[in-house]
Amino acid sequence: MMQFWLHENANPATRRTHPWLLDVQSPLLDDLRTVVVVPLVPLRTVANRKVTRLTPVVDVQGEPHILMVPLMAGIDRRYVGRPVHDLSFCRDEIVGALDFLISGV
Repeated sequence: MMQFWLHENANPATRRTHPWLLDVQSPLLDDLRTVVVVPLVPLRTVANRKVTRLTPVVDVQGEPHILMVPLMAGIDRRYVGRPVHDLSFCRDEIVGALDFLISGV
């Protein structure tokens, strides 16, 4: 898998609310059965978005989506669907949001 690639959510239980998953795990750990992902939700579905640095917005297929960094989780790789878009050009924003979640800076 490739870090900062956006994937379809292959988990039928969560795909409706979180259609996309962003791989944020280092490729050095590709041998693990799990992968750390950040789910995305369409911006239009979020009523009150307060901490914007923690939840950056990216465009997915012409629609703005929020990276729900507070919902980051390690999941079984079988729930990570096909890759759809490389978001490595947003690396600084993504890593900044992860740093903010973990260290507050």
